Amino acid sequence: MITKEVYVEIEVLRKPAFSLRKIATGGSCAGNTVRSHLAQGRQSRYQRRKKRTSQLSAHETYLRDRQAAAQPQEIPTTVLFREMSALGNIGGASQCAPSCAQYQIALPTPVQRPLTVYAPRLRPRQVAAERTP
Repeated sequence: MITKEVYVEIEVLRKPAFSLRKIATGGSCAGNTVRSHLAQGRQSRYQRRKKRTSQLSAHETYLRDRQAAAQPQEIPTTVLFREMSALGNIGGASQCAPSCAQYQIALPTPVQRPLTVYAPRLRPRQVAAERTP
């Protein structure tokens, strides 16, 4: 992927009528890249891909309702996969895991206080008494 700076440099070097090869070496990119950029006349933009429907999209409401009904417990993905297979889903377990994870409702984690262990303090006389056999 070419950065915006390279595109600007191609446009700047184009004005004094440099050759494609000189522009390519100055912009540190290939000559065909310079040629295609100059043919387009504008900076290329990447478009977002359309989101494809999955095989589990038909069972989306079932998964959401099933997870909500099991609260505060969480249903494992393997159990949901078996239920989806019984309903007629032909997808695999690797497809089921990410889509089932998005329907799981995150519970707030309880606050865990750090465990503090207090060692008994020894008085100087006790330390001296323990040293003498």
